[in-house]
Amino acid sequence: MILNTRREDENFWKLIEKYHIHPRVLEVIRLSGLYGVYKSNRPAIDRSLITALVERWRPETHTFHFRTGEATITLQDVEVLYGLPVNGDPVLGNEMIRTIED
Repeated sequence: MILNTRREDENFWKLIEKYHIHPRVLEVIRLSGLYGVYKSNRPAIDRSLITALVERWRPETHTFHFRTGEATITLQDVEVLYGLPVNGDPVLGNEMIRTIED
């Protein structure tokens, strides 16, 4: 089975390449703790690797099964890879409730 992937962030990274983010906005990104995600810059997708991982995923144990044993992705892994803070207050957006008339 070949897994077909798609990217939803393609347009975002094209905009970033064309229009650089203002330094004040970058400072807000740094203060929010999300700068590591911004600096990760459009990670490459290895479709073969994703397919191999999907084939080894066991939903009953929420782990990947390899010859050497089981493994899973933890919150600490995400923290290390993206530099995201996992302790402290959450980053929340201010969503307004909209009606059909809006």
